[in-house]
Amino acid sequence: MSTLFVETALDSNLATVERELVPFGARLVKSYPNLSTLLRTNLALFEVPSDTPVAPIAAVLRGRVRYLELATSAITSYGAKLQALGEEAGPQRSSLPDIMEMTGADRALARSSRGGAGVVLLVVDSGVDRSAVSAGQQVGGWTDDPDGDPWTDRTGHGGMVARLASACCPNSGIFSVKARASSDGGILVESVLSAVDDLLPLIQQNRDYLWVMNNSWGVDGCQMDPTW
Repeated sequence: MSTLFVETALDSNLATVERELVPFGARLVKSYPNLSTLLRTNLALFEVPSDTPVAPIAAVLRGRVRYLELATSAITSYGAKLQALGEEAGPQRSSLPDIMEMTGADRALARSSRGGAGVVLLVVDSGVDRSAVSAGQQVGGWTDDPDGDPWTDRTGHGGMVARLASACCPNSGIFSVKARASSDGGILVESVLSAVDDLLPLIQQNRDYLWVMNNSWGVDGCQMDPTW
């Protein structure tokens, strides 16, 4: 089965949309109420048979929904690019000075007077290994991964990001958001949306902090109706 993102007006009825998608074998899997309220739109995830084309669905729903797209996984390894810096991209083996110079983080740190004090950085990635940042910076975590532990890292990429952030903002808090893995080893975009939806109440209840979300990953191969 494949997953299909559907965005409709905030006051629309997802059950009606689901009925219209029944001929395609679709089933409503999840809605995102907190995220939908924030964005003033209605975002939901449907399950459809594999290889279902988008164009016929777009034709049926045209005028009823704002956007639809077959879900894809996100790339989180970037192995060759990171290895080109000189070392493997594991949480203990990344060449941190090289990465800081490449990204400009060393220059940002030189200009910083607070070092990230009062900031909580949500690292949305493959997880963050506990050894990547100090225990004092580990302020929380979220995951829907089967291992249930946001403070483990599947690829080393999340740990690399966290180490970079920790070095650049040593007084910030790191919140590991470990998204579930797809079959090809990336992260599932629907898992990221679930994380945001679940964490929004926490963020809104803790307004004394500046919450920053880092999404160091990319997506390719999206299939969507080009006329939308």
